[in-house]
Amino acid sequence: MATIGGAQMSGGFTSPQPATETQQEILNQVKDKAEVLFGTSFNQFVLQRYSSQVVAGMNYLFEVMVDGDELRYLKVYVPLPFRNEPPKLMENMSESEIKARFEAS
Repeated sequence: MATIGGAQMSGGFTSPQPATETQQEILNQVKDKAEVLFGTSFNQFVLQRYSSQVVAGMNYLFEVMVDGDELRYLKVYVPLPFRNEPPKLMENMSESEIKARFEAS
């Protein structure tokens, strides 16, 4: 459950969490698609923080350090394991909407 103003909110995103190896591996799987989305290639692509939401699978909001000190923001969907599908870069939230969620925390 996500926390909003100290209260639990079922179905929402969690508060931002420090990066983990597991989430970095998920992020690495969508790097090529992120480079196409942003129109550039990244030498550095390192997860800083993430937020998660349980759905029929898992949604992640990622705060990513790219090339120097620039932060970029992505939404990634990870299907349930039995579907045998890779993570998908989602474009149904703007980068500024995702960034605002991290700044509000």
